[in-house]
Amino acid sequence: MYARHSCKTEKIMDSRLVWLAIGAFAVGTEAFVLSGLLPHVADDLLVNIAQAGYLITVFALTYALLGPVVATLTGDMERRRLLLAVLIVFVAANILAAASPGFYSLMAARILLAVCCALYMAVANSVAVSLVEPERRGRAIAIVMGGVTIATAAGVPIGTLIANYGGWRSTFAVIAAVGTIATIALWKNLPGGLHAPKITMTERLSVATQPRIVGTLLVTMLVMMAGFTLITYIAPFATAAIGITQAGIPWVMLTFGIGAAFGNIIGGIAADRFGAVVTISCAIAGTIVTLLLLALTAKLMASGPGTTVVFHGLVFIWSLAGWATVPALSSRIAGFAPEATAVGLSLNGSALYLGAALGSATGSLVLSYASIEVLSLAGASISVCALLAAFFFVRLHKEAPREALN
Repeated sequence: MYARHSCKTEKIMDSRLVWLAIGAFAVGTEAFVLSGLLPHVADDLLVNIAQAGYLITVFALTYALLGPVVATLTGDMERRRLLLAVLIVFVAANILAAASPGFYSLMAARILLAVCCALYMAVANSVAVSLVEPERRGRAIAIVMGGVTIATAAGVPIGTLIANYGGWRSTFAVIAAVGTIATIALWKNLPGGLHAPKITMTERLSVATQPRIVGTLLVTMLVMMAGFTLITYIAPFATAAIGITQAGIPWVMLTFGIGAAFGNIIGGIAADRFGAVVTISCAIAGTIVTLLLLALTAKLMASGPGTTVVFHGLVFIWSLAGWATVPALSSRIAGFAPEATAVGLSLNGSALYLGAALGSATGSLVLSYASIEVLSLAGASISVCALLAAFFFVRLHKEAPREALN
């Protein structure tokens, strides 16, 4: 069991959770900010947009495949020591990224950052749980994960804005600074002697082989693949296909981030009220419609009057619908494997980032053979596959009890 450390006051406990959330904010910004920086990176490192997109592909693929392995290998380590070590390496890797002389050195830094991000989130959640009473564990995890939500809504557009004025390297430097602050605060405030039960790779694989789990993981992967086919290249899509200036990209990222934040909230509420299957189906259908409308906007309204407003509205709805699937899919996983929820959700996280890797790679492939406007059509096609997969697995297996899903 987790070592329990009660806090002397509610204020101390909250401050610890807040600093864990600030670390999650740095990690979340790192994970998603490159979508807004691709044009800057491509120009500076003398590669095309499709090649620059592989920096996102490699990050997501490393997160998905190496994250669970590293988490298993470090399962016996004391949590405070491991958390601080991960943050120190995270800061160093961001400095390396900021100082990268070329494309491949930046890619190496991104691989190291992906391992750090995956491990930090797993360890931070386990530490948060160990700091509170059992009845407060859900709220503790929500505070930590709130850092990622804020990173999506605010960290990414701020990072893009910094790149517009100080270059993409300055964005990595600022993330390193935030990581340093979180490291110092957690070093001062976290207690020692925190341990977590080790989850072996065999235990992870035993959950992953359950047919209902496999089906849900496949839907997660396809949903994220569809989204990242476009979001990876949202900056060049907005400038080349819609006619938005580079100065307007931070506002596009802000719109996407706010939509994602609302989507997470609405998706969770809807899954509780209407069930996971209905929520997932409606959300995927929403992404299909908005991606098709984005393609239509790029074809018929590029640089026209009111195009920017229409584009921002569609991006908001698309982001909201896409991210609404995440809590609903997590709810479904929890319902199918209540005895191994942590393992199931860890696998769902890996499926999410595997989908992101495949989506960014698909987007790069599309750009190699077609115009940038085709990205939204490719995303819509993959979303159709996700919807069909969801229907197929619902018919193949009986729905888990509503109580379990809730």
